[in-house]
Amino acid sequence: MTDKEKENLYFKKDNIHSIEDAELDLPIYRVFSKRWLIDALTKKKNALVKPQLWDDPFENFIFRSKARTKNGTAVTFDNIRENFYGQCWTFNQDETDALWRIYSPNKDGFRVKTTIRRLFDAFYDVNHQWAMLAFHIGRISYKKEKDIKDFFENQENLMAALFDNTGKGHVATLLIKRPEFKHENELRLIFACNNSWYDTKLPSYEFPIDINRDFEEILADPRMNDISPTFFADSVKEIRALGYTNAIEKSELYQIPNLNLVLDID
Repeated sequence: MTDKEKENLYFKKDNIHSIEDAELDLPIYRVFSKRWLIDALTKKKNALVKPQLWDDPFENFIFRSKARTKNGTAVTFDNIRENFYGQCWTFNQDETDALWRIYSPNKDGFRVKTTIRRLFDAFYDVNHQWAMLAFHIGRISYKKEKDIKDFFENQENLMAALFDNTGKGHVATLLIKRPEFKHENELRLIFACNNSWYDTKLPSYEFPIDINRDFEEILADPRMNDISPTFFADSVKEIRALGYTNAIEKSELYQIPNLNLVLDID
């Protein structure tokens, strides 16, 4: 291992935000549409996208905002905004009706299970020249809109976030959501870059994965029969053909229980 790789490995722990060491082996989950799961398994790569593609309009709020200098000059943060890619995961283990309806709207979703450690180990590239600046994982902090506004409208706090030379101030702004989303119990991968060493016009950032190590198991949307009676079985064949050997199950969330009912009448 080179000195640079050792240095990157040493600072890796500093890029894990609001997650304790004891939590690194906790399971985490993400729902992929069939299209994106097949893409990941085929390429053996996982993809992060631009935060402006996320649904909540309050996402990436600092870099969507406009500011002004002391002399009144208007300033935007568009150039900074382009330097980030992210991917959302959840700590929520229990299935819910809302989970499938929100994240699998076409009924073709697959929930993938991994752990924080496996995901971040695959993501954090110790060979990358700027690893300690680029690769982050963090738990979402849920704050009231007023508290967020009050914090960042304080000039000292804003300057600290925008001009932190470690880049962690920028990353922190992507790890804040409103309490209305607290049910998501979310954590995120964040790739921070600049166009001197990554083409920020690209819509995604991909990193290599070992599909059987990093995707521990796959659970399919319970409504797949609505697409076709063979959709799940056909999907399993496609996934197996790509070399995935771990468990693939279909959720039984909507399965009618097999009750043994006896009426006390003649």
